[in-house]
Amino acid sequence: MFFDTASFKIIDEFSTFVWDSTYPRITEEITDITGITLDMLMKNHLLPEGALRTLQLRIDNLKPKAFIAHNAGFDKSFLLAEAERCGFKIELPFVCSMRDFKHPEKFKCKKLSHLALDYGVPINPEDLHRAVGDIHVMIKMLEKMEANFEDVLSRAHLKDIVIRAVVPPPFGPKSDGGVGKDKAKSLGYNWNNDTKIWTKTVKEDQIEKEQNELGYRVIIVG
Repeated sequence: MFFDTASFKIIDEFSTFVWDSTYPRITEEITDITGITLDMLMKNHLLPEGALRTLQLRIDNLKPKAFIAHNAGFDKSFLLAEAERCGFKIELPFVCSMRDFKHPEKFKCKKLSHLALDYGVPINPEDLHRAVGDIHVMIKMLEKMEANFEDVLSRAHLKDIVIRAVVPPPFGPKSDGGVGKDKAKSLGYNWNNDTKIWTKTVKEDQIEKEQNELGYRVIIVG
């Protein structure tokens, strides 16, 4: 789907299932979440090479400035991995509607449906967890928040890095009563139960800004 960042109007829309014999089978859990059944997939899909070729033709014709998605790192990892496997080169940068735009701190949950509701976008649960439905919600949210793309697009080419928020524990002798934890959470840091650290993906020029907003030290971890 392609849209104009000034008017938020859809310019071009194309949707297809993508599948080949190397993909895992659809489970009942996936069907429950998305509504997509194995029968739907078998009757109407393109091979990955065909889907990527269709995407590239649209990029060549419409000349977009970037991909945009909510939690774009997730989509980016799948798209780039499949493009590499199929011999395609994806050169457009990625913009994340969750991370690259500043949202009010009072909007605690950064999931698309929750964030969109906070901005006043009506949500139909039946449209969620499907690419087209999620994209329409995202575009409506960006319009509601009057998103300014100028700065975001000018910095889209910058490298993404993972930083850690070095905040005190919420309990124990070195505790700050959870102040640091709450601040990290409000700024979009994610808690990793395995490593027991708060992390966030940012652009390479945002480290000082993140540290100032957090009020605690941040370090690069990836």
